Amino acid sequence: MDAPPPKLMEKKQWGRKVEFLLSLAGYSVGLGNLWRFPYLCRRNGGGAFLIPFFVFLMTCGMPLFFLECVIGQYSGKGPLHVWSVSPLFSGIGFAMNVVSCMCALYYNIIIAWALYYFGHVFTRHLPWSTCDNAWNTENCYTMDGCRAHWANSSASTSLNGHSLLGLDGYNDTLGYNVSLYDNSSFHGALNKCDKNSTGVSSAEEFWRGSVLRMTGGLHDMGYVQWELMLCFFAAWLFIFFCLMKGVETLGKVVYVTATLPYVLLTAILIRGVTLPGAYEGIIYYLTPSFGHLLKPQVWIEAGVQVFYSLGPAWGTLITMSSHNKFSNNCLRDSVFITLLGEATSIYGGLAVFSVLGYMASVRDTGVEDVVASGPGLGFIVYPEALAMLPLPQLWAALFFLMLLAVGVDTQFGMVEIMCSSIVESFPHFWHKRRILLTGIICFCFFLVGLPLTMNGGIYVFQLFDWYSTSFGLPLIGVMECVVLGWIYGESSCRELCIKATQSLATFSVLFLSVNLMGFTDTRTEKKVEFEMKMASLLAGTDRLADDIMSMIGRRPPMFMIICWKFVTPGILGVLLGFAFYAYVPPTYRGYEFPEYSRAIGWCMGLLPFVPIPTVMIYKILYAEGPPLERIRMLMKPSTSWKPAKREDPLMAIDSEAKV
Repeated sequence: MDAPPPKLMEKKQWGRKVEFLLSLAGYSVGLGNLWRFPYLCRRNGGGAFLIPFFVFLMTCGMPLFFLECVIGQYSGKGPLHVWSVSPLFSGIGFAMNVVSCMCALYYNIIIAWALYYFGHVFTRHLPWSTCDNAWNTENCYTMDGCRAHWANSSASTSLNGHSLLGLDGYNDTLGYNVSLYDNSSFHGALNKCDKNSTGVSSAEEFWRGSVLRMTGGLHDMGYVQWELMLCFFAAWLFIFFCLMKGVETLGKVVYVTATLPYVLLTAILIRGVTLPGAYEGIIYYLTPSFGHLLKPQVWIEAGVQVFYSLGPAWGTLITMSSHNKFSNNCLRDSVFITLLGEATSIYGGLAVFSVLGYMASVRDTGVEDVVASGPGLGFIVYPEALAMLPLPQLWAALFFLMLLAVGVDTQFGMVEIMCSSIVESFPHFWHKRRILLTGIICFCFFLVGLPLTMNGGIYVFQLFDWYSTSFGLPLIGVMECVVLGWIYGESSCRELCIKATQSLATFSVLFLSVNLMGFTDTRTEKKVEFEMKMASLLAGTDRLADDIMSMIGRRPPMFMIICWKFVTPGILGVLLGFAFYAYVPPTYRGYEFPEYSRAIGWCMGLLPFVPIPTVMIYKILYAEGPPLERIRMLMKPSTSWKPAKREDPLMAIDSEAKV
């Protein structure tokens, strides 16, 4: 007697709609929004950079964001199984897991660094603001020491013995007590503070000598630092507790982790704009230089920033959306979260540059001399600036708490995609052992990531950061648009090619009609002709539009369809080509990575490419029928592709029509 079919496991849903929105907001607003966007904005024309940024946001970021929310919510499946929509391309799901796995592996060390700094703020003197620590060198200088010169550079001075102007010290306008030096030490401080000198700031020495304790390169990895290892373990332990029951626990944690960064960022911004020099910093940040818009590099970097900051193609959006109610308005959610995430980038830039403007004012130099990006901003420049404020411990604590909240929200998504993929692949074993599975994944990542806590860990980090996502993500985005914008719903390769040719021709005609001839005729026959052309353009996305109609009660905007079929894959294709064309070998502060490490990096970068053709070949080999027939059948949705809601009205109507 045949065994009964396995019982379907019920998909857990978000407890409330706001939990889904907060999870999306927390995932989309990452560290790149705070320490990469402001830097790119200033480097690429200031306020003028917002023009290409917004263009790519609307034509690339939002359509792809909405597309992933649609297929996740409609099917109720994670990224590994949602590609039953076209089994020939099931490798896309594996590619998503590969990218998320590589990024999650090294991303958590950033959280560990933030924990390390946070643990040092509860001291009388912030250790990155002094030069009397074990890790400091003779080239170290402090900002307090340099300010003694900058504050009095225009005053009449008389150096004698151990005092300046006959005083033992003075209080500056912000309440600091600045100790003065004897003749020799004072001139030594001046030389170290000179931006052209070999002096190293106390903040940078803390980063290099206490946090990283870095060696000379990959050839000398050193040993595991137990303090950093404990922080790394604590970071993974926190991720485990937040994800151990999936959306049940994650939905509660994001009430704090997704909202806290906005509260802390606002507090830092309010304090920042009250500082001297803040206005100059903000003006430097936003002043437009429209000449930069003529440079292709500016547009490329705007597209890259939009694509990477929103987070499509990782699989996380599909995973989170799969826990939604079937009738949730994912179009409205996608528009809201997309605009929120990028508005946060601009808002965060105001907070960053207000403080950097103050730092430049204190240093008596230009803002461009203190601007940095990435970890250099988060762990050197900004802590150094906050150390110059009254109550520096308070502001440092708020800043690193904000980094922690922003970092863990992004990490939640990348780990959850792997947990949900395994649970969906082996539901009968792992469905009731979700806590064990989450613990195993987090512990394995902790063990594999231990080299990041070694003295040479920063070089491993740089290697991962340089290669892990540069090539794979644009490829995945292009494949998503091709499968869902062109292949889904077509019955044969021949029909697909015909429809593609018709749609491309129609798109060209419409573009010329609207943009060159100014289509403004309101006569009925013209309207009908225009609607017929738009219907022809829709060819290939009818089924996807019907699926969206069954969920939210309306078809997707024509703008979205045009982007899915033409604009978004075109932009991502250019970004992918540019990633190869503009490739430069990785470096870190003058250190050039050896050839073998570059080879390893290329293997990481190309690894997401492997599952797509591999799974494709596997599927074709084990399918039945002639080769072309196998391909045709594998391009069609499998029998497991169905709406998460069984009572799909359009499916019911279609079934009645067939009867």
